Amino acid sequence: MLAVIDKDKQPVLLFPYTVHSHPIFGKNIISCGNIEYGGFAGDGDKKYIEKVLDYLSEKYKKDFQYLEIRQGVMDLDTKKLKKIKEYSYFITKLEDSEDLWKRIDKQKRKAVRKAEKSSVITRALKETDIKDIYALYLKNMKRFGSPPVSIIFFENFWKYLVQDNLGIAFGSFYKNKLIAVLIGYCFKERIHIIINVHNPKFQDMRPNDAVHWKMIEWGCEKRYKIFDWGRVRTESSQYAFKKKWASEEKELHHYYLLWNAEDTQNIDPNNPKYKLFILLWKQLPTFISRRIGPWLREGMGI
Repeated sequence: MLAVIDKDKQPVLLFPYTVHSHPIFGKNIISCGNIEYGGFAGDGDKKYIEKVLDYLSEKYKKDFQYLEIRQGVMDLDTKKLKKIKEYSYFITKLEDSEDLWKRIDKQKRKAVRKAEKSSVITRALKETDIKDIYALYLKNMKRFGSPPVSIIFFENFWKYLVQDNLGIAFGSFYKNKLIAVLIGYCFKERIHIIINVHNPKFQDMRPNDAVHWKMIEWGCEKRYKIFDWGRVRTESSQYAFKKKWASEEKELHHYYLLWNAEDTQNIDPNNPKYKLFILLWKQLPTFISRRIGPWLREGMGI
């Protein structure tokens, strides 16, 4: 964490960042690593921002490829950075749940009703559900061709966040079998979705729609103001899904300071560079992907 201090010795700008050194993905500085967006917080004065960039360049330019800044609370205005629109994100403004229900796409309302008629039960998840959550999560990550986080993430999520009302998770069940999971951070007036997985065998029962509506209802009841669907690429199926929940699209930029690289890595499943890796990953036994997945994710900064 870096801080710019004013003449009164008070912090006016904060910059959290992580250092990534990996034999496959190289050496990079990322803010905020391992989460979707973050970046600078505080006074966005250009002179303060450039002080941070100059400090990081002096310290890391010789040995690192680039600095990546995932957009946070401010849009950065400096010629030193390369600005790329890699993602969008959607937010739904929470209100009275009955009023919000009327505003979401009618196909989503139909899907939620179908889940109810199919005897899908949706409830808040508990720490005792972690084993089942992780099993479903691993299967989804293998299907996506994406490396998983460690089960320690889920254990710490309940230990440090859920217990302090900084995290929430809901699940959909059919005949006591967990078939969909939705997990999010809770901070101030915002719920921010970070994980959504489901069992495709039960997709026709619409458990994923049910679990989303249940969390939205819960957010309305708890007086949260914003339901943040998380970042999404415009060409993905998730883009169309998130758009139908009375949501508003926002631009999400990444900023880069290129030191020893001509361009960014563009770690994207649609990037031809990673297609072979994804195909191979999908064939790996789960016990192997579970072991090396967290190591790969750390290097990728995701």
